[in-house]
Amino acid sequence: MPSIFLCHSAADKAFVRHLANRLRACNVRVWLDEAEMKIGDSLTGKVGKAIREADYVAAILSNQSIHSKWVQRELQIAIEEEFRRENVVVLPILLENVDLPAFLSDKYYADFTLIEEYDLAFSKLLDSLGIIEEKRMPFDYLKAADKTIYYLNGSPVQRLQPFYIYYHMDMDGIGSAVVFALYLKLKYKHRIDKISFVPVDFDIDKKWHRYDVRQPSAILDFLYHPNAIVYFDHHQHPFVTEDFKKHYYLRENEWVKLNCRATSVINVLFKNLPDLSGTASNRLYNRLKTFVKQIDIIDSAQYDGTSSSSMPQTPCDKINLILNGNRNENFCNQLVLDLLSNSPEKLIKDGYKDSFERAHDCQLRERDKIRKVLKIVNGIVFYDTVFPKTIPFFRFIPYEFFPDAYFVVAIYVKDDSYEVSIGKNPFKAPPYKKDIGEICKKFGGGGHEQVGGITVPSYKSAREIAEEVITLLYSDEE
Repeated sequence: MPSIFLCHSAADKAFVRHLANRLRACNVRVWLDEAEMKIGDSLTGKVGKAIREADYVAAILSNQSIHSKWVQRELQIAIEEEFRRENVVVLPILLENVDLPAFLSDKYYADFTLIEEYDLAFSKLLDSLGIIEEKRMPFDYLKAADKTIYYLNGSPVQRLQPFYIYYHMDMDGIGSAVVFALYLKLKYKHRIDKISFVPVDFDIDKKWHRYDVRQPSAILDFLYHPNAIVYFDHHQHPFVTEDFKKHYYLRENEWVKLNCRATSVINVLFKNLPDLSGTASNRLYNRLKTFVKQIDIIDSAQYDGTSSSSMPQTPCDKINLILNGNRNENFCNQLVLDLLSNSPEKLIKDGYKDSFERAHDCQLRERDKIRKVLKIVNGIVFYDTVFPKTIPFFRFIPYEFFPDAYFVVAIYVKDDSYEVSIGKNPFKAPPYKKDIGEICKKFGGGGHEQVGGITVPSYKSAREIAEEVITLLYSDEE
């Protein structure tokens, strides 16, 4: 098993992490400073020792790294080691179009500057390491139940470790977490109690590039992050930085998939998880199929009328009504665990019966109050649930009172912040094209063509943004 030290600038961390994961999948021991260093270690001593003990040193060359004094120092040690051994040690990897340092100018390099030629460059790198690339799924190193590989002082170590599932805090995200966890259990014998569920919401978007996404992990129905080995989403704007976007397109495959045309993530998972139908019993598979269909209708608003959209019909509709009033991390995680051990039908009949009845009574009781605060101008309904008096937010009720409205713009309280929600009438298309996701992006939010949201810290900001959104929706600009 060859070993390689990745010499790089911190600015190129996203590319390097992905390269390290792919090399490890091909049985290459990778030395990456962030994984190997401990508090108190001597940087110079430990890095120098690692370079001298590695079979190869990959020099990741970019505009940042060629000007890094630390990178230059590491490469100086590597070149000295190459002279000492009298064989090739340093392997240049061109990440950006830069002039190679003089001491590397006569070396053949792997060209990773073009996304479409990434696989070719990676194969050439493997050839230099003397190994043949094996086509492997990202989960190969999880096939031993509950075991992952981590690296300590350049040596592979196996230990019990959780698998992390990050999911969006709505029915699509929750349902996707349930389906994916069941798949891990059925296909890879991964115990449910070794899976850590982490609910996330879009108010974290500005901090997402610094967020500590644990490994190994999957991200479902949410923003892309390079640390995740599995990613499924259908939002139009899932990249918080250009580096993240580039990193995604370097990795895109059947396990890292963005489908903006998909009606829901749970539907994408159900159709694409390899051998799901073969690993689940017929009874469980058919139960999942019904579960997926109900959530797909909720997330894409594929209802057959306004009354069916606002009055819960299916078990998942009823759970979604409860979720609307309990959208917090503790409730979402508990709901995931409950759905892993019970069908939605059973939950509504037993443990969630009282919660549904309270939520449903509240919906019926508040209808008249909701009608009084609704304002419609030029086919756009404004729905303020905060001022002058706080009332519940129900996404589809405005269309019962104004079935010919094209859009609803709403303000509601979400934890310690305020949400501006924008949605198209799923039952009456507007006479002009408007992309809700694009509009929300202008204000730091996100969404799809049909629906989106913007999270802000104050009611004043929410009100100002809502007024601007209404102006954009009514304007002639697409």
